[in-house]
Amino acid sequence: MPMRFWTTRLLTAAAVAAVTAGLAAATLAQDDAEAIVEYRQSVMSAQAGHVGAVSRVARGQVDLMPHVVDHADALQSTAAMIPDIFPEGSTGGDSRALPAVWEDWEGFVEASDRLEQAATDLRDAAEAGDRAGVAQAFAAVGQACSGCHQTYRAE
Repeated sequence: MPMRFWTTRLLTAAAVAAVTAGLAAATLAQDDAEAIVEYRQSVMSAQAGHVGAVSRVARGQVDLMPHVVDHADALQSTAAMIPDIFPEGSTGGDSRALPAVWEDWEGFVEASDRLEQAATDLRDAAEAGDRAGVAQAFAAVGQACSGCHQTYRAE
């Protein structure tokens, strides 16, 4: 067989391999994006659970002020995770993250920092047993959450 035949075969095989590898990488990237979205939703659901629990204490429905310290610690920890759980391109599945997350990355990180600080303030007030301070700090947590959601999350 002429050399040209083998060269053509080799180039065709290389092209097919490249396309196949590209499709596999795209599939892997999509799978990764869906996995991180599911993980992110779990973290955000955990935050919502802690916020709901603190709400009941802050409104005086239950008298478990010492628990607020633990809930605030969890909110602080999960707020610190926020930049890590929003890698660029993680919009697969039923993600409600808007492109604004990555277009305004610095603003997004500042928003997560505000939540982290609000959670720290909540912890400090709860640790001091300051019911009024807990209510005030809890309001700041709510403002940090809603401010971020208004800008960076679709309805």
